[in-house]
Amino acid sequence: MFGIVLFVLKWAVLFIVLLVGLAFLFTLYLLHISKHTHRFGILAKISAITRIKFECLESLRQTYRPANIYCKCHPSNSTFIHPNPECTHRSNTIYISFAGGALLVGGFTFTEWSRTFQQLKAGGQVGIADQLFLSDPNQSFYLRNEQNGWDVANNTRNLVRRYSKIYQNVILIGASMGASMVCMCSDLANVSIAFNPFTSPVLNTSNPFQRLFLRYTIPPALHDICRIKIQSNIDFINKIKTADSEQKYDDDDETRPKILHVHWSSKSKEDYEQSMLVKGQQIQNFLDINDFENSPEMRSTSGVYFWFHDYDQHSLPRHLKSKNVLLRMLQAHLNVLNHQEKQ
Repeated sequence: MFGIVLFVLKWAVLFIVLLVGLAFLFTLYLLHISKHTHRFGILAKISAITRIKFECLESLRQTYRPANIYCKCHPSNSTFIHPNPECTHRSNTIYISFAGGALLVGGFTFTEWSRTFQQLKAGGQVGIADQLFLSDPNQSFYLRNEQNGWDVANNTRNLVRRYSKIYQNVILIGASMGASMVCMCSDLANVSIAFNPFTSPVLNTSNPFQRLFLRYTIPPALHDICRIKIQSNIDFINKIKTADSEQKYDDDDETRPKILHVHWSSKSKEDYEQSMLVKGQQIQNFLDINDFENSPEMRSTSGVYFWFHDYDQHSLPRHLKSKNVLLRMLQAHLNVLNHQEKQ
């Protein structure tokens, strides 16, 4: 009997060693040989589970693209790109994009929304805004810092705060995991646009791998941090909402008008459950792009608005793009900057 047990243990150890060796070789292949776009998604999962940091991911946590092509005041990409107050090429407006959860299903986009930004008008003109793209290789909902420690104070949020101090207009946009961070930073921006945010990263999800992955990689003590901060921002923005169009605001005044628009896929069970965790919602049904553009909410300069779309998948921006309404919708959101500047 002892001999059988020893035989089984020996082969079990050999099997484990073989798996570890193959995983190691596969990782080396992804790092040094593979050119497939999905390699970043796989490496991000390995990084999140093992806490191993890969330079090819870390070096692209941030990507900065100034509107002025002659500006050399910032690195083009880096783990952290802090705003340079001495830069004389800076635009009045900056788009800040938070990479979303596509990395959970295989993809990884470092510059999400980049093509869309090129087609949007901020302040009446196309292409005049600086762009900052943020990603989270740890897939931690931006709750990990660069040392891989849990960062409840959130370096990413503090970074957005620093940008908000030197730009007249700050626009945040993101989907899925990125949308969660948009909502958590919405008190620091003029306009925030979120598509299907995860109010709670560990709420019941239809994807078993995603549910297991997030529960494993995010400590129980932080399971509610997104919901708490999102709700806090919603309450804060609604509190400072004002109907006094004659009121004046300083550029660095944290009580100036702020507006947050959250778009949900109402027919998606997962996203509907996420939306129900938010209190004090003003829910509007998105019926038609023409009605949307002419709605009172599009003339409001502050507040929080929730839009339910008749769609049953999590990938709402892709759906809206296929219907040729995404750009018009985003532009309608940005047009509020013209009204905010008059206040």
